[in-house]
Amino acid sequence: MGQLLITKYNFRDANEGLSAHVRSELARRAKRTHLAVVMGIRSGTEYLGMHSEYFGEVKEWEDQYDLIAHDKAVLTARTGLPSRDVQLLHPELLEKGDTKFWGSAIVGNIIVACSGVEPYFDEMFAWQYAYAIRASVQHDLDKLNGARRSDGVNF
Repeated sequence: MGQLLITKYNFRDANEGLSAHVRSELARRAKRTHLAVVMGIRSGTEYLGMHSEYFGEVKEWEDQYDLIAHDKAVLTARTGLPSRDVQLLHPELLEKGDTKFWGSAIVGNIIVACSGVEPYFDEMFAWQYAYAIRASVQHDLDKLNGARRSDGVNF
């Protein structure tokens, strides 16, 4: 396999664009302001972590949200499905020891999982991050390719 275009920069870039929004939404709607976000890629059925972000004071967390998010990412990598789909629609894919929580996204081979708030908010943030990462990679690709339309006009 050749070198992937996606780098740790893309994960940090996505966080830079989303972190203020995440903080705002946590304060406005979620049951707490603690959130772990783990981001990586899928290689076969394995999860390869690339970057993590934490919101709120980690020492004040009520649980190990970073480990829960990681477990969601591993489940998503193994099944190729968001953890919600596995938990609620395809429980036959669960293995002994899998997390019982959901809140992850998979876009192509980009995996993001979040933990710390209600599962639907965990999932919302995961999808936002996953698409922001993909947009960052696409932006880098456009810069490499000169971002020209088929008729030769620059975007």
